[in-house]
Amino acid sequence: MRRLAVFLLAALPLPVVAQAPAAPASAAPVDPAALAAARELFEASNIRATMRDSNEKTIAQMRSGQALSVYVDQNPQMRMKRATNPQAWDAALARLGTKQAAIMEKLLAELQPEVEERTVRLYAQTFSTADLKAITAFYRTPLGHRMIEKMPIVLSQTMSWVQSEIPKRIGPSMAALQPEIQRELTPLMSTPN
Repeated sequence: MRRLAVFLLAALPLPVVAQAPAAPASAAPVDPAALAAARELFEASNIRATMRDSNEKTIAQMRSGQALSVYVDQNPQMRMKRATNPQAWDAALARLGTKQAAIMEKLLAELQPEVEERTVRLYAQTFSTADLKAITAFYRTPLGHRMIEKMPIVLSQTMSWVQSEIPKRIGPSMAALQPEIQRELTPLMSTPN
């Protein structure tokens, strides 16, 4: 059972996001006016629905076995074994995917209020009250509404492309780095503590 849990967790799809500068600590004091403006922005920008849609897509991928299938296909031994009996593997991945989805669904439901609060606080710590009000005003315009409507499509398509490209490209790069890793770490491995 422990191996199943590790397998399920290891196969969770991880979004690849460009590294942004570190956000301010969420425990820092926040100006109440900025916090109120941030809550307004959160509601106006429809972030809750965007997060819900993203979560539902992730859970659906898991439930179908797709997320685990990607994991299996990245492992050469598993990929070879799967090729010998694809129907059995697909059925097993779907069964495991259902369990994986249940775990993720519960976790996301538990995290949702915290994610919302953290997002609001980070907005309040990152932008001035005036900035938050201006951004909210923009999101309430027809162009702002279209931006809210279309941005998840742009981000989803971008992330799908990135997630499909990384497995293709990382192998050769990591293989090229292997000699350097060995050169750096071999002396450390032979040095007594």
